[in-house]
Amino acid sequence: YVAKRPCVDDFLQLIVANFEVVLWTASPQPYAEAALGLLDPEGQIFAHRLYRQHCVGGVKDLSRLGRDLSMVVVVDDQISNF
Repeated sequence: YVAKRPCVDDFLQLIVANFEVVLWTASPQPYAEAALGLLDPEGQIFAHRLYRQHCVGGVKDLSRLGRDLSMVVVVDDQISNF
């Protein structure tokens, strides 16, 4: 079951207008894609999507993003993923 929080659409539009937004989830791709169908049905929010298969030993190795990590903001519910 997936439910959108109030104002999440406004929030996503605000951040996509100002930042590159990348989604990286430790969830399997089919599950994540189902949830993303609610958050980003047109595929306009997340510039890139990474899933469990992109993790290394269950860890999200941020160096694989190829971005300046001093400019990366991470939002996650599990610190052990990094």
